[in-house]
Amino acid sequence: MFFIVVLVILLGLIPAIIASSKGYSFGLWWIYGMALFIVALPHALMLDVGGSKATCPFCRESMNRDAVVCPHCHREMKDKTCTNCGRRLTALIDYCPGCATDLRHVHS
Repeated sequence: MFFIVVLVILLGLIPAIIASSKGYSFGLWWIYGMALFIVALPHALMLDVGGSKATCPFCRESMNRDAVVCPHCHREMKDKTCTNCGRRLTALIDYCPGCATDLRHVHS
């Protein structure tokens, strides 16, 4: 009996780890995986990457995928335009590679 309980707990980890890597709740998927492993595993494999959560590329904290500004480090997540040369750049760039303009305070 103990072996079966341990097996169910460990099998539930598989869909939980897969879903968690795609941005979904580890705990909820672990329970789902323990209760219905045969259904949860293919379901987790077919999930789209995303969910409603994302990780901030600056501070690595969890945040809403649609957030414009990280609630933890307050960095902007949208693309920006260089104020000097007009080049479109990602939010991860602090200096324009074309003209070296400081973009840390530029909003999209």
